[in-house]
Amino acid sequence: ECMKKVGEMWRLLPHDEKAKWRADGEQGSRVPGNSTYVSQRTTSKPSSYQMFVKQMTLQLQQAHPENKQADNMRKIGEMWRAMPAEERERYA
Repeated sequence: ECMKKVGEMWRLLPHDEKAKWRADGEQGSRVPGNSTYVSQRTTSKPSSYQMFVKQMTLQLQQAHPENKQADNMRKIGEMWRAMPAEERERYA
């Protein structure tokens, strides 16, 4: 019953007033202090390991499409641990 009343009030609002409320709703998740505030994620540069994993995953999938992803990740981890520090810096 309450929602019916709210819906009726919404339908009676002028277009410009609805636009204001819509804009507030879209901004709600970006306004600090708002009850729906969600902080923006900060994006950081991928680590050397993440870059290595990305490159090696593609290579292993192409070379061995029958392997499972878990097997590929295990192999990539072994390769990373065996790699000298100088070579790791290439992926930075």
